[in-house]
Amino acid sequence: MSSLFFLDSSVIVKCYLNETGSRWIRNLVQQPSVRLFSVRIAQVEVVSAIVRRRKSNALSEEVAKLLIDQFRRDFADYFATSEVTSPLISLASVLSERHVLRAYDAVQLAAAIEANEDRHFKHLPPLIFLCSDRLLNEAALKEGLLVDDPNDHS
Repeated sequence: MSSLFFLDSSVIVKCYLNETGSRWIRNLVQQPSVRLFSVRIAQVEVVSAIVRRRKSNALSEEVAKLLIDQFRRDFADYFATSEVTSPLISLASVLSERHVLRAYDAVQLAAAIEANEDRHFKHLPPLIFLCSDRLLNEAALKEGLLVDDPNDHS
């Protein structure tokens, strides 16, 4: 049976930029039994992270464009996604208040919770929430998600 991993933007970025935990996440996502899941807004956050690296001169214009193009293909081809809906935003609002989260972090956590509840309803194993943000990981744990941080794997 395959495992479902919810990748927040901080983890998706590690697939394209060299950071702590990049090797670990790249190895994980290449395993045939791994299924990837995220929320549609991750597209904005990942592109933004690459563009910010370009702006800081950590990446050339050409490399940044190649990374963005590759990410967009990969996201379309390999990720199941959750759309941003009114119920998702309502849950994210509650989570933001409950855990003092940034807006997009709350949306990503809400999407993971909804996906995990759907898996529970279908009697499937829980998803694993992959995130590199300590505060968001703490909130996810408090919400009952299984959590792993690629920064803990080098």
